[in-house]
This record gives sequence, structure tokens and C-alpha cells, in this order.
Amino acid sequence: MNKIILGIACCIPLFGTYIIYQHFLETLEQTRSAAFNQGVIHTTTKYEAILKIERSQEWIDTQCMMLNFEWIDEVNKQGK
Repeated sequence: MNKIILGIACCIPLFGTYIIYQHFLETLEQTRSAAFNQGVIHTTTKYEAILKIERSQEWIDTQCMMLNFEWIDEVNKQGK
């Protein structure tokens, strides 16, 4: 009888530790998922802001001017 009670008493902390471990894994997975989703939102917001700038008329005009200056420099270097 004492062996049965002792066996049950030894299993209780083991079972409790298992429940705590399962809760820890669930919390960890929820935290990972939340962090991933937050990273996706942050990256998407940054990417959309960059696209908005790159598609603006001012940016396109600036790029055209820079290409024009580079072309002029190349032509001038070839003529020398």
C-alpha cells in the first residue's frame, strides 16, 4: 500500500511539470507568432513607403536628371 502511495506521490510533481512545460510551449508559440506578424506589418509598411517615394513624380524627375548628367559626363569623356 505504501508503494502505491509513494508511486502516486512521485508522479504528481512530474505531471505538474509536464503541464507547466505545455503552457510554456503554448506561450512561446503565441509570442513567436505575434512577433512574426508584427515584423510582417512593419516590413510591409516600410516597403509601401519606399514604393510611394519611388513612384512619385519628383523622384522620377530626379532619376532622369541624374541619368542625363551621367550621359553628358560620358559623352564629354569620350570627346577628350
